[in-house]
Amino acid sequence: MSEIPDPIADDTLAVYEEVKKAAAWESNLLTHYESKGKAAQPRDIRHYEGDYVPCLSFWDINELIDIEPSRGGMYIYSSSEAFDEEQRIDIRRLRRWIDHFGLSSVGVPDVKTGKPIESEQGFLSSGHASSSDLIELINTIHPEIVIPIHTEHPQLFSKPRSALTDKLSCPKQGCQLRYHFKHDRVYSLSSLRPTCYSEQSEESSGHARTSSISVPNASLPTLAC
Repeated sequence: MSEIPDPIADDTLAVYEEVKKAAAWESNLLTHYESKGKAAQPRDIRHYEGDYVPCLSFWDINELIDIEPSRGGMYIYSSSEAFDEEQRIDIRRLRRWIDHFGLSSVGVPDVKTGKPIESEQGFLSSGHASSSDLIELINTIHPEIVIPIHTEHPQLFSKPRSALTDKLSCPKQGCQLRYHFKHDRVYSLSSLRPTCYSEQSEESSGHARTSSISVPNASLPTLAC
């Protein structure tokens, strides 16, 4: 799996230092990076805009107030699509911030559809693990069964290179999956209730335990047991 980059060792990275008063642990961390010449303050970015590409999440967009970017700059959106009404409202707010500072933008989802325009889809970044990382994780754990239930293409797990075909079980809407595992527990996975999650467990004979989870539209993360 990919290693976490080290801002000190990587010449292309610096740690952004906000104007607000930092907590004690943040202050100690920033002092450490400052001593290594690896901290950047808003005034640094403002004076040397061509040297920096600030990485700001949606919740950090107010940092533009302190950075004061020049009009005509570029805002590159690299995050997930807006999946629901609340996220589309957030996108509307984001567009207002971008317009306020006179920035052009690339990849920002459409307020109505929640998706970027077709020519800009390459900028999408979901934040999910890559397929190779998931396969490595599963091969490391060696589960008895793999149930992919947070994916639009569960069949991809059955590719020969993954060596998971004999462990793979794909749930279907309205069907229940029930398994007996070597550790003497019984698990039941169902997708019978379309609007909510529920989890129940009750003791059965001996040391076995039965658990059931209602899965609405296959929206839970991959379950490896």
